[in-house]
Amino acid sequence: MLVEVYTQPNCLPCQGVKRALRKADIRFAERNVQTDELALAEVRRLGYQSTPVVKAVIDGETVHFDGYRPDSIEALVYSIKG
Repeated sequence: MLVEVYTQPNCLPCQGVKRALRKADIRFAERNVQTDELALAEVRRLGYQSTPVVKAVIDGETVHFDGYRPDSIEALVYSIKG
């Protein structure tokens, strides 16, 4: 299972997503779209224009969402932890 959070500096929703994932004890890799061109390209490929974007591969299936969305974070945590 791999969780990536695409962020940028001074993004309050990004901080909220990271805080919620940490609280749920979900490990993730943070990708800064301002300093990592591949991260920015991936966000655009997924169809998003802003951060945060959360992408996870769970049992071989990729799921993703954007923004600080507690319902989506909760669903992700449930998918990972059961």
